[in-house]
Amino acid sequence: MVKKSFEKCLKYKIVEKGLKYKIVGKDGKVAIFDEKGRQVSTWFDRIECRGLLRGKSEYYVVERNGKEAIFDLKGNQISDWFCYISSVGLVEGQSKYYVAKRNGKVAIFDGEGNQVSDWFYEIKEYGLIKGQSEYYVARKDGKEAIFDVRGNQISDWFYEIGSDGLVRGESEYYIAKRKARGSIFYFEEAIFDINKNQISDWFTFIQPDGLVKGRSKYYVAQKGYKKAIFDAKGNQISEWFDWINAKGLLRKRRRVEYYIAGRNGQKAIFDLQGRQVTDWFDDIYAKELIQGKSDCYVAERDGERAVFDLQGNQLLDWGEWLFIRIKERNLKWGLTLCGGGSGSENLIVISPEDFE
Repeated sequence: MVKKSFEKCLKYKIVEKGLKYKIVGKDGKVAIFDEKGRQVSTWFDRIECRGLLRGKSEYYVVERNGKEAIFDLKGNQISDWFCYISSVGLVEGQSKYYVAKRNGKVAIFDGEGNQVSDWFYEIKEYGLIKGQSEYYVARKDGKEAIFDVRGNQISDWFYEIGSDGLVRGESEYYIAKRKARGSIFYFEEAIFDINKNQISDWFTFIQPDGLVKGRSKYYVAQKGYKKAIFDAKGNQISEWFDWINAKGLLRKRRRVEYYIAGRNGQKAIFDLQGRQVTDWFDDIYAKELIQGKSDCYVAERDGERAVFDLQGNQLLDWGEWLFIRIKERNLKWGLTLCGGGSGSENLIVISPEDFE
């Protein structure tokens, strides 16, 4: 009943609805009303309040005469007027910080109006602004560096700094990029720690999953068209291959000390000591093995598939199987097979007992 009388009484458009508040429009202006029809804000040219509408914040950004400011639900203006204010952070309920723009540059401020950073050409909104850590990436004169909430510069200036790792609160590492020496078109990457120590060589590409994301002490790096695995001390764990799948090695959950590597169109499984534990095959399907759910894998050769375990035992003869799924079953392995054709009549379920 309250809702119907409220909307009928207003006689102007409801622009956006939230859990407890609405943005309504009238004569080219907008204002915030609560669920009982009481006006919460004055009329402005524009209002940005996603956090407020979702019940995550009591702040909103308003625009008036081309300038923007932040207000709270009590009508208090808590920021100065700027050319632009991002809603990320304080207004969306992620942290007590926000980014504001003036004279072509941006800076970070807190909910009390204190300026937290210097003025830069750009400040990335992950990290400090989103409440993920006390660090942020700023850009100046075509280069980027990491700073903390107290204004201390944590990194040197680089062409670009990756978002994964330190700034997102995932680890004490980050990936920095620079122009490759002797080239104006290509770039190279290296891993640094919070103390500016370079802990890796410069590579064409570094996969952030693993060390940088805080999931393990390993990472995969690429140099040219080859890839290899390294640890946090810079030791090379694997040979250089054309292709590497080391997802189980790079993640904490059920970490598996095996990886699949490819070379010259063939694939094989290796362990952390660099030992090759399988033959080379046209292809290897080992999702369950990589996840630590099984010690079996599916190998493909000349259009046929077979199943092996890591001890070298062949558990299923070569055949033109359309589908083979290795699944976890009481910490043992099981197979679901589908032979030529389709339909449930062609499904075969094999359990370990069938081989006893």
